[in-house]
Amino acid sequence: MRFHSIILFLCVSGLIIQGCCEKVDQQAHRQQLLRLNEEMRAAHLSGDAQTIIANHAYPYTKVNGGRITHPSEEDIIIRFENYMSSMKLTAWDDLAEPIVMISEDATLATVFYRKHLAMVPADQPDAEPMEGIYAWQSTYKMTPDGWKQVSDILTSLPEEQLTEELATLNK
Repeated sequence: MRFHSIILFLCVSGLIIQGCCEKVDQQAHRQQLLRLNEEMRAAHLSGDAQTIIANHAYPYTKVNGGRITHPSEEDIIIRFENYMSSMKLTAWDDLAEPIVMISEDATLATVFYRKHLAMVPADQPDAEPMEGIYAWQSTYKMTPDGWKQVSDILTSLPEEQLTEELATLNK
């Protein structure tokens, strides 16, 4: 009887360990994050602040201009609603394939982006576009509602390099 109990214990333990250590489908998560990038592109180009806002989770951390801040959900809402109502984006385009890194358990992911952005004031659609080239890192957390952004670090190409690189893009 003792032998059967040991065998049963080992079998149940093996099943528990196997269940805890199931292999995560990294490729499926990568595709979800790339689809999210496409959804954010469409939201930026259409001025859909609500879709952009819904992509965030809190607490949120933002690194930009030598500062680290923790904007509240209300701060994010105000920022994107003001941004989308005052500017019309005409480009939010990847200059390189986003680099996607996902934790082994698929609870956290980091994505590196390099994008060309162009925009005009919403009330001046025929104005000369303001353009920039940006690189940033976004961190995402897996939630019951899918991947949600919890932080970003943003940089922009310096003015002296921007003109030259924009000239090659606009050819």
